[in-house]
Parts: sequence; C-alpha cells; structure tokens
Amino acid sequence: MVDDQLIFSQELGEYDKRIRIVEINGPMFFGSVFHLLNIEEKLDKGYKILILRFRYVPIVDSDGIAKLRVLLSDMKKKDIQVLFSGLNDNLKEKFLKHHLIAESSIFPNIEEAMISSHERLKL
Repeated sequence: MVDDQLIFSQELGEYDKRIRIVEINGPMFFGSVFHLLNIEEKLDKGYKILILRFRYVPIVDSDGIAKLRVLLSDMKKKDIQVLFSGLNDNLKEKFLKHHLIAESSIFPNIEEAMISSHERLKL
C-alpha cells in the first residue's frame, strides 16, 4: 500500500506533520461516499488541519452533502480545521449555499491551502 502522505510530500515538499491531506476522486453520490467514511480512520492524534482535495470531484449529491456535514461536525469536535482545495465553481456554490463551509476554508489549489494551513498553525 502506498503512503499518500509520501506522495503529497514529493509533490509539495516537506510540510507540517499536523496537516493531513486527503484526495477525493470521482463523483460523490448515493452509494459512492465510502471514501468519506475512511477519513477519520486516517487521522491520528496530533492532526490539526485536514485538507480535502476535491480537484477530481465533478458532483456531490444530497447524500454526499449529508456525509460531509457529519464529517465536518466530527472534525470540529476533535478541534481539527477542515480546508477544501480544488472545488469546481458548482461545488463551491453548492457548499456555500448549504452553509457547509465558510468561504475562508476554500482554496483554488493545494498550494494555497498549504500556505493557509501553515499560517493557521502559527496562530
């Protein structure tokens, strides 16, 4: 099994170990949201920021929104900030409309999300 954090560090360079990046691939609709269920299993204690990389997610239906809402609630209870990178315009609009996330948690790409993550960790 390939360590995705190793792949991300090869792409992005070294980054703070309190940041966890999870790449979501493909549409999120009823029956296909299993990738969200595994995210909490990947989070060890010590993580302070979770970046959900959505660059390859074209659509999210109401079931996907519901699962994201649960994940975000669980992360808030654990004091883990969640940032999104690579959302297409339709998903960004949908997430904001459903009050799922704040605009300050959305970044056009992973590089900007990483810059913000490091700044947030300094506070």
